[in-house]
Amino acid sequence: MARKQEKLRRLKQQLQAAKTAFNVEQTGVISRALIALQPSILRWKFELASALFESGSVSKALPLLQMCAKAGLKDPDLNLLLGHCLSAIGNYPEAIHFYKKTLRQNNPAQNAAGFWSLADLRNYNFTASEQEQLLELCSNMPTQAQYGFLAHFSLARLFDDEKKFDQSFQSLKAANLQVAQRRGYDANGYKQLLNSLKQITVATPCTLEAITPVPIFIVGMPRSGSTLIEQILAGHPQICSTNELPFIENIARSLDQQGGLAGTIAGLDSDKQRALRATYYAQVAPHLEIGNTFFTDKWPDNFWFISLIFAVIPEAKIINIVRDPLDNAIGQFRQYFAKGNAFSFSFPGILDYWSNYLQVMNHWDQVFPGKVMHVSYEQLATDPEQEMEKVYEYCGLSFASESLDISQGQRSIMTPSGSQLRSGINAHSIGSGRQYSNSIRAYLPELERLTLQARRLINASEN
Repeated sequence: MARKQEKLRRLKQQLQAAKTAFNVEQTGVISRALIALQPSILRWKFELASALFESGSVSKALPLLQMCAKAGLKDPDLNLLLGHCLSAIGNYPEAIHFYKKTLRQNNPAQNAAGFWSLADLRNYNFTASEQEQLLELCSNMPTQAQYGFLAHFSLARLFDDEKKFDQSFQSLKAANLQVAQRRGYDANGYKQLLNSLKQITVATPCTLEAITPVPIFIVGMPRSGSTLIEQILAGHPQICSTNELPFIENIARSLDQQGGLAGTIAGLDSDKQRALRATYYAQVAPHLEIGNTFFTDKWPDNFWFISLIFAVIPEAKIINIVRDPLDNAIGQFRQYFAKGNAFSFSFPGILDYWSNYLQVMNHWDQVFPGKVMHVSYEQLATDPEQEMEKVYEYCGLSFASESLDISQGQRSIMTPSGSQLRSGINAHSIGSGRQYSNSIRAYLPELERLTLQARRLINASEN
């Protein structure tokens, strides 16, 4: 008995450490060990379900959460997580049901999270009583309150729906400022990374044998349409869709710690290349299906690591989705990112990161001419058939017209684009940033400069 208690104590400590470190895989492993030790404890099933959801295994997380709810688990995050799972599979009525439950909790932080979850569905209209509750919440929420900024993000979405764009932007400023104070953007760090990568002027030779399935990396700025093109590609019979996979970035960070990313990549020998490839495929394997020729790897920040990708998997395909900078900047500023993207919480940060992104993509075009395909979001949204014919040709695949029907709800969508994508491909968001022009006049000249550069990048790819 004493030995079991000691093991239980250690596992609890390890679980807390894994959660603090946002180590989803380890959280799942420890949760399973705790379930084996105490199978009747609902808490451990809830922890496992949370880890499964974070890793993208919605179909496995949902039954566990439903079991916890039926058994009466009292956890303030249970209704929220149930809503997230149901939203991911496209069951919006049930998701709304659970999100509304969070509004009735006597917990301002949970109320704010519930309001934002409803607002982030994009097609939900707050009732009059909910609007009143939201306004009161924003008025009384302390500046440093946990998740208080989510109430201001929600209010901004409400004002946007009412076409009160100046008021919406003021709410966005309040929300983003609170997040930025917690999660600062390291502009100098990214500038150093950019300058380091510019030292790579030739492709690292790779003599490894070809491997299948071949990854199709989807990169670009967040909120640029990466989920849209991923969902289209997922409809091709020879392409397997995966979750957002951080594996290339994790490998890059490990290499960077070994003596600088650029220098380490340039010095890779065949044994190291083989080992890194094996590491990547071992991590990807649980997300793959047997029989596919290709699989998608959507991690927008991988645009930094294109030289690493080609050094390890030279046959890889890389699709860079490019959206109008004004629309994209507003799209980012309106969106709360729970992890990463610290630059998105201020306009100077967004513009700085955009500049870095364009510079490094232009650099990769010089090092790997013709190997990266740049896709215009606007062209994809307005003429998807023509644009996807080019994409499939680039991948060496035949055109699959059925892949353009993304309104079907079988695929889980973990990003905020879910409800928009399930209504089919459309061009509704093109030009949406202009509605905020009055509030961002000081940044318009820089946005115009970035727009010209982005167009040149796309035109160079087409030529």
